[in-house]
This record gives sequence, C-alpha cells and structure tokens, in this order.
Amino acid sequence: MNTVYVHKLLNRNNKNRGFTLIELLVVVIITGILAAVSLPNLLGQIGKSRETEAKSNLGTISRAQQGYHFENKVFADTIDKLATNATFTEKYYDYPDPDIANSSLLKQKAVSVDSTQNRTRDYAIGLYFNSGSYQFALCQAEGVGAVVEAPNTAGDSCTNNGVEIF
Repeated sequence: MNTVYVHKLLNRNNKNRGFTLIELLVVVIITGILAAVSLPNLLGQIGKSRETEAKSNLGTISRAQQGYHFENKVFADTIDKLATNATFTEKYYDYPDPDIANSSLLKQKAVSVDSTQNRTRDYAIGLYFNSGSYQFALCQAEGVGAVVEAPNTAGDSCTNNGVEIF
C-alpha cells in the first residue's frame, strides 16, 4: 500500500510541473508594462550622460580662453589658438569656432551632432571680461533639437528659452 501511495504521488507531481499558459502570459504582460514605463526614463538618462561631454569640454575651453585672454588681452577667435593639453572628446558634439571673440566677450557653442538620436541638447557659454574679472554663463537649450546662445552681457538671459545652469 505504501508503494501505491508513493506511485500516485509521483504521477500527480508530473502533471503539475511547469507553468500554465495564463501564468506565463501574466508575467510577459507585466514585464512589457514595466519596460514601456521605464524605457523613456532610461533614454533620457542616457542623453543626460552624453551631455556631460559638452559641459566638460566647454568648461575646459572657458579656462583655456581665460588663460589666453590673460596673456593676449583678447579672447582667441579659433579653438586652434588655444594652447591646451586637453583633448576634446567629440563623439556627440561639435565645437565650432566662437561666434564672438573680442577683448571683453566670448560666445562659444557645443552643437549636438545628432540631437534626436542621441537625445542631447545644445549648450553655449558666454565668457565676459570686465574691470579685471571674468564672469561665466553656461546655457542649456530648452529641449532636444532646440538652439541656444549665451547672452551678450553678463546677467542677461539665455536665448530661445534656454536655461542658465551656471
């Protein structure tokens, strides 16, 4: 009798192995919902991490421009004139020559290479020299694909609803 009971128990376990189709569908649906909710947030965070390239390089350009200005009394009108040991990473951004570079104002941009695909915003800096001191403005575009420029004078607002982040 003992062996018959064990045999029935083993057969019963064989029938109940695995998941039902309903259980698998529920797990797949829940996984799909979680992925759909988290994917836009993930893409936004990837874009923000790529934007650190622009912020870092514009900071380096700003410091190099201040050194150049200190020696030459004018901001460099091309990036090539800056004697810097830093190498610029140019994977997600282009750094054209400054829009304005004179004895009191520098306006430099970081233009996203493919803003829609990379989910990156444009950046611009304004570097101002007045009465022996430097002031700095870092402007961030309002959104992906938007254009931004630094103001012409310290204390003014960034263009096109851009946000001054520093």
